[in-house]
Amino acid sequence: MLRAYSALRVARRVPGARAFAANAPDAIADESNWDELSELVQSEEGRRTVATLRSRIMDFASTASKSEEVKDPDWAKYQDIDPKILGELRKAYEGLKFPDFDPSQDLKAVQQEFAPILKQAGELEEYSQKRMKELEQDIKNVQAEKERIATTTIDEELAADPELAKRIDQEISEGKWSV
Repeated sequence: MLRAYSALRVARRVPGARAFAANAPDAIADESNWDELSELVQSEEGRRTVATLRSRIMDFASTASKSEEVKDPDWAKYQDIDPKILGELRKAYEGLKFPDFDPSQDLKAVQQEFAPILKQAGELEEYSQKRMKELEQDIKNVQAEKERIATTTIDEELAADPELAKRIDQEISEGKWSV
């Protein structure tokens, strides 16, 4: 959930950046995104999860940024080795055929896997915003009622609820209460 949410926040926060684009490690590594996400998490367990995710993504970002194009070996540097062995190594190396890799298929698969997660995150965000507004209104109502109760007298309460006043008078006349 947090992974999808962080990818969603990165995609929203950085103009023109997609969560799975080539520049995503730079966007994900942005400190302000992580600080903002950490502030949104309320529980200690959630904060630990965010910190773990942050360190893993930072490790990935540093590894991804260090990757270089593989260079052909400098065969002249290895002239001290037996020419027969060096020739075999060179022949084996030159005979290597690396498969072509099309990342677009993997990207499509990842996007398809993350689409429902991102949708769910958006729905949960909308629900939580709605629920927060409801709870804030409930808090305001409770505070208003608390203030009203603190300043209301018994006479005012009995005047507001005549049925209660009749029942209390009846119980007093029956001797259930002493005045």
